[in-house]
Amino acid sequence: MSDWEHEAGAHWADNADRYTRVLRHYGALLVDALAPAPGERVLDIGCGNGDLSLATGRAVGHGGAVLGVDLSPDMLAVARGRAEAEGLHHVEFVQADAASWRTPTAPFAAATSRFGVMFFDEPAAAFANLRGSMVPGARLVFVCWQSLLDNEWMLLPAAAASEVLAPPPPGDPTAPGPFAFADGDRVAALLTEAGFGGIDLEAVSAPVWVGHDADDAAGFLRDSGVGRTWFADAPPALVDEALARAADAVRPHEGPDGIELGGAAWLVRATA
Repeated sequence: MSDWEHEAGAHWADNADRYTRVLRHYGALLVDALAPAPGERVLDIGCGNGDLSLATGRAVGHGGAVLGVDLSPDMLAVARGRAEAEGLHHVEFVQADAASWRTPTAPFAAATSRFGVMFFDEPAAAFANLRGSMVPGARLVFVCWQSLLDNEWMLLPAAAASEVLAPPPPGDPTAPGPFAFADGDRVAALLTEAGFGGIDLEAVSAPVWVGHDADDAAGFLRDSGVGRTWFADAPPALVDEALARAADAVRPHEGPDGIELGGAAWLVRATA
């Protein structure tokens, strides 16, 4: 059973408003690229707390439909509550693994994902399955992170912390995780294998909000999925020193709205 169904999903749900702020620029960029039209039926893959589903739902209007699919019951509860609060009754959610799930109703005119598809265990098979839930000619538009070295929001505090406490040894760079799709050529090959055409990858950059101030950013690093893995068995004194180094690294970037650091992603477009 996936950690997204338990601890990871609960963490994201408990910090839903924070993650909305963290990724807001990429959500706006993605909606602009997808350009959902009134009346369209759209699939949101790995919808999480529903940010992208709701934004898409506003665009398609009540004559359209949006379905968000995610593994986490905790995040889906947040998403459903947000949709209800906005009166977006045409935005619905289902708990399922998007890699194997198929729509029981009409197929979709578009499918999208904000940093969800990198967690597929078998991405080519997952994309092929998703293509089966899309009408011919439907568009797939998603964002995925470029490499860690291109993403200051993670690299800067992590590099500082690693001066004190070595991170876990690197594993397979293509294993499911935030940077699994860093290689754009691999992403294109996976989509081609899955039967998509018209594949285009555009390098995009946008700031990532990491905290109200340096100490807040470092504290959140500790509570994140990366931090929970990294610091789980470390001596408390070393953890404290590592987080102090991380805070010092981002402190020069403090501003009136908190701290924003550079981010780099692929904006991927393809046609079913």
